[in-house]
Amino acid sequence: MFRMLVYPFLFFLSYSVYAEPQTITGKAVKVLAGDLIVFQDETKKNYTVRLEGIDAPEKDQEFGQRASQKLDSLLSLSEYQVEIKYENKDRKGHLIATVYPYPKEEETVSFNKILVEHGYAWAYRKYSMHYVNDEEAARKEKKGLWAKSNAIAPWDWRKQNK
Repeated sequence: MFRMLVYPFLFFLSYSVYAEPQTITGKAVKVLAGDLIVFQDETKKNYTVRLEGIDAPEKDQEFGQRASQKLDSLLSLSEYQVEIKYENKDRKGHLIATVYPYPKEEETVSFNKILVEHGYAWAYRKYSMHYVNDEEAARKEKKGLWAKSNAIAPWDWRKQNK
């Protein structure tokens, strides 16, 4: 009896831990923050999508509005048609994804990377090391929020403003 209950659970757990990345195409319909969008797939189903590996300033934080505007302008260049690649969800159920303009070419750079490269977001080292080099380059070149020496990381800002 024990085996009948445990083995299916272990199979499910191992499958969910090693799930393959999923790719969906559709349209970004709204920018909620510099690292958060509402995405609509081809069946008109909406998802809230957090950009993987980055953390942009909060809306009420200095540079927060500019980060949101930058993401919106990037999306408008692709006429809001995007491809998202995700493996996980956050604790709120948002898809954690890398977002690309659609159609995606082999050398296409993600919006996640562009935001960090241009100083509109931090590499979110707590969850990913993907954009650390991009952040360091933006810091050296004093791009975006790095033009000011007192930039406060969003995770620190959230703690101070609970």
